[in-house]
Amino acid sequence: MAKAYIPKYKTTIIAEEGTGDNLLREDYEQGYVDYINITVLDRDGEELDGGMLLLKDYFSNLYPKGSEDSLLKDAVSEVYGDVDYQLV
Repeated sequence: MAKAYIPKYKTTIIAEEGTGDNLLREDYEQGYVDYINITVLDRDGEELDGGMLLLKDYFSNLYPKGSEDSLLKDAVSEVYGDVDYQLV
């Protein structure tokens, strides 16, 4: 699990490997094999939004241990586009 604070929106994003049970047959047919769970929290820690970023390679291949910054960059980009963030 990795966390980032987005100062522009005063939110926190949590990104973590999916459990693998949310992919549909259609996802596999389109070449997706894994996903990132993304949760967006407000400044009080309440969940504002959540979703999945589908991946065409396995999470462990794309984000080996120690690559939290790369994981967060992709998650933040999925939610907000190109904005500044701080590791939490």
